[in-house]
Amino acid sequence: WGWRGSKMGLAWEQNGAGVGAAEGLADTRERVARREREAAEQQLQQMGGFAAREADSRSEAHLPPASRLATITGEPGAVDDALVLLEVPEPAELLGPVELPDDPDRCRVVVRVPRAQGPALSRALGDLQRMRSSRKLDPVRIQVDPPSL
Repeated sequence: WGWRGSKMGLAWEQNGAGVGAAEGLADTRERVARREREAAEQQLQQMGGFAAREADSRSEAHLPPASRLATITGEPGAVDDALVLLEVPEPAELLGPVELPDDPDRCRVVVRVPRAQGPALSRALGDLQRMRSSRKLDPVRIQVDPPSL
């Protein structure tokens, strides 16, 4: 392997057989592209394994995307009022209320439903906010599938 000089310019020499510079460059590009494809495929396979493990663990813990979560955060009285007015779809789980560690004057409730009941939960939360707004009740913050709890 190597470059050799000729009257027509440089040429790539492969196992003693002369190959034109353009042909040698194309061959090199193909090898590099093949190696890059193989590395990308291997990385996707590894990530696929991670994604499958992550989906399994989230399913076991009843976390999104296997289920739907909503948090209701606010002053304890406002959160209690919201829970009284909320018509959650069956089978819903209510977790809390618990005080927020950074603000003891506020608390949070987590509402969890199976993924199939996600649209019903969203409708119930929308109805709750409309009812609370029309009655001018103390505000609460509602988040569906929050990024962190």
